[in-house]
Amino acid sequence: MKIPRESGLEPLVLANIRRCRRRAFALRGALAALLIAAVLAALTTFLVVLSGDGLSAVAPRHWVALGVVAGLFVLFVLIVGPEKVPVAQSPDPRALSVFRNSLGGVSVAVGIEPPDLVVLDLPTANSVSLFHKGRPAVGVTVEALDSALSRRCAEAMMAHEVSHVLLGDVVIGSTRRRWRLVGLSLIAAVVLPFVFLALAFGVGSWTYIGFLSWAAVVVFLLFVLGKRVFRQNDLLADSVAARITADPEGLRDAILRLDRMFLENDRPFPSGARYPTVLFVYEVRPEVDLATMREMMGDEDDAEFQKAQDRNLLEGLRRSGARQRVSTEDRVRNLEAIERGHWRVFES
Repeated sequence: MKIPRESGLEPLVLANIRRCRRRAFALRGALAALLIAAVLAALTTFLVVLSGDGLSAVAPRHWVALGVVAGLFVLFVLIVGPEKVPVAQSPDPRALSVFRNSLGGVSVAVGIEPPDLVVLDLPTANSVSLFHKGRPAVGVTVEALDSALSRRCAEAMMAHEVSHVLLGDVVIGSTRRRWRLVGLSLIAAVVLPFVFLALAFGVGSWTYIGFLSWAAVVVFLLFVLGKRVFRQNDLLADSVAARITADPEGLRDAILRLDRMFLENDRPFPSGARYPTVLFVYEVRPEVDLATMREMMGDEDDAEFQKAQDRNLLEGLRRSGARQRVSTEDRVRNLEAIERGHWRVFES
């Protein structure tokens, strides 16, 4: 999303936003370049085959073996690909108006057109920036609508998500459309070179060793780049949001309140969901059988003790998985420093 010249943000804030956008663009460019280079390697191999003395005869069993290995790789790509975030069908329009008005006010303050507001069917009171219908949007969960959050809290959440849109680090979507192109390119980049080499020189043990080695290198590089590309800068987004609303205390209170609501909520996310890592408050839903874990730790008849023990288990599991992004405590400390006039993210 383009930042207008007449934006209400100060030059220092705009400079930080543009630096983050350039970094995100460079990382995405590196990721695309890796895929393009691998596809070009496949096309080059194909041209070498065409310019040779003809195709080698390949035994059917080798084609079957290559097909099985390629199929396993395709299955791996499809399994680990980003899942779509479920969109709610019939949200409460009255509750939604609070967030819609807050989103509109924040967008006007920045000088941009308000992003689409999408209601998500997730078991948490939360919000997120995402791609919807091909463009950045802001999502809010049904549980957040049902929680009767204050206008101040809604404004803080919307300001944080709009900040992510401005920073260009939106990483999830309401559909899998964006992933399909990457997945198909990845399959072509890894599988096709060895299909063409097999046609040109026949199949031997080198084919499988080379295929697995090439696949491992490409997947590893994509994984390393992907961890950098699909990462959001929450401290910078919080700082930009505090500039937009001029209310860092409201944002801090919203973070703390939603974090407490998570600790009181043990409803699990769908199995394998990874989008919790980019929600407004990091919501990991550890899928564990608490009753079984209690038995492993020793029986207790006291209901209050069991409840406290369950809460400690969930909180510990949550924090053990919260290493992919900055902690709630760090975000709160950053906002407390902003309240004292120290904009540490902008000053660094």
